[in-house]
Amino acid sequence: MMDNRILIVDDEGNIRNSLKIFLSDEGYSCIAAVNGQDALNIIQSDSIDLIITDLIMPEMDGMQLLERVRQQYKDIRVIMLTAYGTVESAVKAMKYGAVDFLLKPVDFDMLLAKVKDCFEIIDLKREVRWLKEQCSDAGCSNCISMVGESAGWKDVVRQTEKVAQSDITVLITGESGTGKEVLARAMHRFSERRDRPFVPVNCSGLPETLLESELFGVVKGAYSGAVKDREGLIRTAKDGTVFLDEISELLLSSQAKLLRVLQDGEVRPLGSDSSSVVSARFVAASNQNIKVMVEQGKFREDLYYRISPYVIHIPPLRDRWEDIPYLAKQFVYCYSAREGKSTPMLSSDAITHLQAYDWPGNVRQLENVIRSALLFHDGDYLFASDFPPEIFNIAEQSNHNGLKEVINRFEKTYIQRILHEQKGDKKTAAEKLHISLTTLYQKIKDLGILITDNS
Repeated sequence: MMDNRILIVDDEGNIRNSLKIFLSDEGYSCIAAVNGQDALNIIQSDSIDLIITDLIMPEMDGMQLLERVRQQYKDIRVIMLTAYGTVESAVKAMKYGAVDFLLKPVDFDMLLAKVKDCFEIIDLKREVRWLKEQCSDAGCSNCISMVGESAGWKDVVRQTEKVAQSDITVLITGESGTGKEVLARAMHRFSERRDRPFVPVNCSGLPETLLESELFGVVKGAYSGAVKDREGLIRTAKDGTVFLDEISELLLSSQAKLLRVLQDGEVRPLGSDSSSVVSARFVAASNQNIKVMVEQGKFREDLYYRISPYVIHIPPLRDRWEDIPYLAKQFVYCYSAREGKSTPMLSSDAITHLQAYDWPGNVRQLENVIRSALLFHDGDYLFASDFPPEIFNIAEQSNHNGLKEVINRFEKTYIQRILHEQKGDKKTAAEKLHISLTTLYQKIKDLGILITDNS
């Protein structure tokens, strides 16, 4: 909240100071000015989000200030203060761009409500701007590439940015739906190969009979159905990146053929007598534990070592609860924009429930749930009730996980969220939770809540 800056403009010192003290105590960063000209001088040198200004002042009154702000600083919102005799002027001010007005003497509860409303809109606009930057040149699924604040995800990003600068082969592991291809694409964008092709290969979708021709290429006449030359996916990538998705699904015979390509750095099209040098970078992915598959004889050990000189593991979404609001908001923006709709805000109850759900389908499931909720939604907010009931039905989840486990996870997620919002301040968090500090410490211990510097 300390990033939200309020400029209070009033020539009466007692009113100016009382407003500043009240809003500062509520957590807002406030600065004061004695008239409109003084306010403009401050705006030129300071970042201001909201102006609360008196209407009648010497030198430059509130209407003149409003006019200048509308001309030069369109993103700053203005609330007008007025006495009973000047209500008509205040209404006029709203026509010229003020967002609201308050009568003097100021009702502080009403003032706080209006200020909170203003900053909800301000924060939403900030999010939309940020999301536009994130999604400007990517589809809805791919625009989530680097979104997240959890320690686990930050570590993934750090590793990805580092390894992108080399040509080392990388194995990305993680459950289905965690975003392995998204991460591979991000790795490609961060690399010097970004202007070259990114070629995804679905290893689980390649029939054994077509594997060689699809991957390595084929010359005309190599077999009865080969009526023309085919370059093959690996050669199509040229100096770009080949993404081998679900590589663990390859049959052992196919694994041997791929191993030769990785070992020799050459690919020979089916039916050809000559080989071509492979200059592409390889990134593989799997939702299986390939080490275990090696032990079981289902995956070649030599191929495993070829594809895994560097391994990045993406944690499941249930272990990245801090990232869920960021991901959800980004999907809300992306799909609202795609459908040509205004972007609704996610209510606090919706976020709490989204964070408490265990998301067996991970990010892909979250994306589909958000997209579905937006289909017939026209309001300004998305509430928990706008989502499928099975997402937020504790009884439904308890059929699979046990009621106690579900309740504990919900409680843990909620406490973690409050601690995160309060930047780890346990005393303030306990007050927000309406429990004693002793009880909070016990909950932290019993639920295994990890306390970091930021949460």
